Amino acid sequence: MAEQLKPGMEIWLDCDTSPGPLNERLVRVKIGPNRWFGFVKNSEISENGRQLRAKVIDINSQVVTIGIRGHSPTSNNAIKTKKESFPYRLGAIA
Repeated sequence: MAEQLKPGMEIWLDCDTSPGPLNERLVRVKIGPNRWFGFVKNSEISENGRQLRAKVIDINSQVVTIGIRGHSPTSNNAIKTKKESFPYRLGAIA
């Protein structure tokens, strides 16, 4: 699936959410061995609450970097993961 990704592409990532402060949700994302958690605005979450809007920042021969519009208390707003770790059901945003 990662071969179809291109920098700048907006995608949906599977996630778990729970209520957060104001108009935000606490979001947890896991891609392969990589995990990200933080707060994102409700507008970045799908209507069913199970997917998070994200953007492909960079792709090289082995690694995909995904940006998340939000803030994490423990990391920056990017996930770097090996191409083979990407989930099969990754969907592009039309």
